[in-house]
Amino acid sequence: DVACLFYPMKSYYAECLRAGRLPLWNPYIGGGYPQFAEGQIGALYPLNLLLFGLLPLTLAYNYNVLLHYALAGLFFYAFLRRRKLGIGAAFIGAAIFQWSGFMLGHLQHPSIFCAVAWLPLLLYFLEDGLQRAAAGREVLSRVFLAGLVLAMQLLVGYPPMVFYTLLIALAYTGFRRRSLGLPFRRPALLFLGSLLVGFSLSAVQWMPTMELAFSSERGAISRLDFMTSF
Repeated sequence: DVACLFYPMKSYYAECLRAGRLPLWNPYIGGGYPQFAEGQIGALYPLNLLLFGLLPLTLAYNYNVLLHYALAGLFFYAFLRRRKLGIGAAFIGAAIFQWSGFMLGHLQHPSIFCAVAWLPLLLYFLEDGLQRAAAGREVLSRVFLAGLVLAMQLLVGYPPMVFYTLLIALAYTGFRRRSLGLPFRRPALLFLGSLLVGFSLSAVQWMPTMELAFSSERGAISRLDFMTSF
């Protein structure tokens, strides 16, 4: 997938950035293709804009890989420390997440590992918000921060990882609400508010993607054979 999809796609992306435009339409695929709407190019993802806008293509691609694997470990370390684990335990947990079979198995899929790298930071802000709620402090700032992280994940351009993230975040919020003895209202505000912020900030990406999805084979989501094909 690197040779056939992601590296050529990033090459076109870098070319567009140097020309001062977004990769809305790719004339090099078939008779033309809505590259921005497809999403995995991550045209508005801030780290993509920075790396591929400033660095030579090969350097940008490789630094993108190294940066997101590093972020995955740092974010997971911060999350475990917020859960009051010791330095050694948090370091080991972060290393296990960073170098897990899933992360290494998707080394050839930057749209996947870049999105997953943000998962522990979302859990960090959810945990922080829940602990603040348990202490009777405000949580609106954590609603915004969690939503900002979710927006970053959405801008990467791979919706399945966002779906899995939300399942994990929902289960985690529900579990921690019970363990902290919180009433339903403030954890619900934290979770649903972060969704509202995240989806609002990233609507410029996921709305075209949704439109394209329902104009493609992906639109046949009600067919059992398609849904279970992989």
